[in-house]
Amino acid sequence: MPDIRQALQRSVDLDALSESARLDIELLLCHVIDKSRTYLMMHPGAELSADQQVQFEALLQRRINGEPVAHILEQWSFWNFDLAVNASTLIPGRIPSV
Repeated sequence: MPDIRQALQRSVDLDALSESARLDIELLLCHVIDKSRTYLMMHPGAELSADQQVQFEALLQRRINGEPVAHILEQWSFWNFDLAVNASTLIPGRIPSV
């Protein structure tokens, strides 16, 4: 079974897509294992279950396909607020160069 350290290394899969590839991976992984980002740093050798691995890969593929993290997680934090979002919610992002 892969561990947290190996899952975090998957951020290279997003380097061309996202300026925040590492953060994207951390947020997806935290969602899957239902732990904080601090937990990821404190327990890099913790193994993912088979179900967690399948769920993580599915979420990662959605991100690789260009879906915003907020839409994938159906929530986004803004200051001290956790906001529910859906596919209709505008998520500000990088403006493509012309």
